[in-house]
Amino acid sequence: MINEDKRRITITLNNNQYRNLQALMSEDEQTNLTYYFIFLIQQEKKRREEEMVNRKKPVGRPKKETEEEDTNLYPAPYKDGGAYTKNDWIAWYEFRGQDVPPLPPPLNAEELKKYE
Repeated sequence: MINEDKRRITITLNNNQYRNLQALMSEDEQTNLTYYFIFLIQQEKKRREEEMVNRKKPVGRPKKETEEEDTNLYPAPYKDGGAYTKNDWIAWYEFRGQDVPPLPPPLNAEELKKYE
């Protein structure tokens, strides 16, 4: 014999909700209110599981989630400075409240050796 825990609940419906429930019960030819609530819960659970399985993917090519990161290093924005990444180079000007000039050409391998 299976030992099942049961809980007693009380549901309050307004007149319109109760009429809708009665209409559904008569449509499904049900007379037992408790059984019908269990039936509705199981039906909704099944519908949601099927919806998760049948969820359609969006049409078209998926959007790129992240921008390609710039891995180049650039000369420092001040004399005799080190190598800066693009974000650090821009941040240097923004921190000082200056307008950000166009990005200089990235450092090549020979110039990078100078900073190591």
